[in-house]
Amino acid sequence: MTIVCEVKAIPVAKVTWTKNGGPIYAKHSVNGTNLVLSEQSDISDSGRYACTARNPLGKDSASSDITFIGKPITFV
Repeated sequence: MTIVCEVKAIPVAKVTWTKNGGPIYAKHSVNGTNLVLSEQSDISDSGRYACTARNPLGKDSASSDITFIGKPITFV
């Protein structure tokens, strides 16, 4: 799953991600300004994910509430 954080800023803004106000776990990755959640995500990864864009002129943020219900079932 990818959470998109579209940023248009001049000068260019630095984007940071948080989960419930704290750091993002290493199993997730950032691709440009977007957050890619690991295929290994589970219920403990549920929460409010926020991106913050910051440059010398100010900052802005947006958030998404993500709920994981469980692991997908794999049929063999």
